[in-house]
Amino acid sequence: MSDINTASVHKLDNYLTLKEVMAITKVGSSTIYRWIDEGTFPDSRKLGANCVRWTESDIMAWQRGLPFTNALKKAS
Repeated sequence: MSDINTASVHKLDNYLTLKEVMAITKVGSSTIYRWIDEGTFPDSRKLGANCVRWTESDIMAWQRGLPFTNALKKAS
């Protein structure tokens, strides 16, 4: 048996590919990179020479920080 107290072990953050981030946000790669340049979207993390990923927690925090809108506006 392990000596590690499982109550003190934290879940590791998942890394997301660009394709996964696009599926979550429902926007294209150009929009994601434009938002990164504008400072309104979390930057990716470089894991290797040709490998970048976003942490799931960064994307979820960004989503929680988005303002709410009244999506059911009456057409005029």
